[in-house]
Amino acid sequence: MAGGHDEASDALDKRLKLVASKVNSKIFFHKDVVVEYMDMKSILGDIAEEKKKVEQERHRAVVVQRVENLAPVQVELMAAKGELAAAKEELAGAREQLTQRSQELDEKDEELAALMVRLQKMEARNNHTEQQNGTGPDPVQLQPTRVQQFSGHCGSRDTALEVLREKLIKGFMELEGARNFGVKEMGKLNEKPFQAACAVTLPPKEAELAASELYSTWEKLLNKPSWKPFKVVAVGGDCLNEVIDVDDEKLQELRREWGEGPYKCVVDALMERKEYNFNGAFPYDLWNYKEGRKATLGDVIEYLIDQVKQLTVARRRKSRGYNVRVITRISICSLRLSVTAPGSSISLSLVI
Repeated sequence: MAGGHDEASDALDKRLKLVASKVNSKIFFHKDVVVEYMDMKSILGDIAEEKKKVEQERHRAVVVQRVENLAPVQVELMAAKGELAAAKEELAGAREQLTQRSQELDEKDEELAALMVRLQKMEARNNHTEQQNGTGPDPVQLQPTRVQQFSGHCGSRDTALEVLREKLIKGFMELEGARNFGVKEMGKLNEKPFQAACAVTLPPKEAELAASELYSTWEKLLNKPSWKPFKVVAVGGDCLNEVIDVDDEKLQELRREWGEGPYKCVVDALMERKEYNFNGAFPYDLWNYKEGRKATLGDVIEYLIDQVKQLTVARRRKSRGYNVRVITRISICSLRLSVTAPGSSISLSLVI
């Protein structure tokens, strides 16, 4: 019995040892798995951390690049802000100047109106004096107005009016652009009537050359001292006056061949040269281009008043719509005249 019990006990021990061995093996296996798991977890953590650092670096690089790209834009923005501030200051100054100019123009309107009345009275008084002295304009000749020195005129002009006219001539010569009033070289032959006459009878290419040759021929004839198509006639019984000889052979030939345009152009040039005592240099005088005649002081003053009124209205309209405009430059053309003569004084100050 004892022997059988020992064998059973030994078998049980062996089984226990086997189970213990298997348990220990399982324990060690699981320990290795846990250790391996922890190692893998640590590695994964390191990888995640490294990835995070890489992404942060890349994001930082992108931000830096964007900042660098925005730097020129910021510089331009600051410059634009500076220009805008300067433009606002200039706009404020321009508005102030515009307001001041508008006030000045209102005053000039009144001054010009008063001046025009004075000039008309002086011209009327002048014409009355000339009529009393028998020096009024004849039916053929234009009444002379001195722009440059010339002689051989009957009668005289008021000194203040002459100087004022000269000032106006100089002022108009400084202005540019086409207008109804301006200055004209008196006695200078106009080429346009010759071009128009040739264009009627000749082909375009031939007309241009023919007009140039015809104009040159008559210009040389006008400058030729030996050709004087004038005659002396009696005016008022006692006074003799020299006028254009409309029966002159050369003038009649020009009229027959090329018509009234070139003929009248040559006659006008002769009359102006006679009136202004032409000596080689063309004098300047005020001219009404709209009506094709010499402009009077009253014409010019009325024209200037009209221009000032139009400018005043335009500036007032512009000032009302000035909200977002920036004026970079204000161009002011000024014409100032001041004339003083014994017994009379005239002053004109026009700002355009």
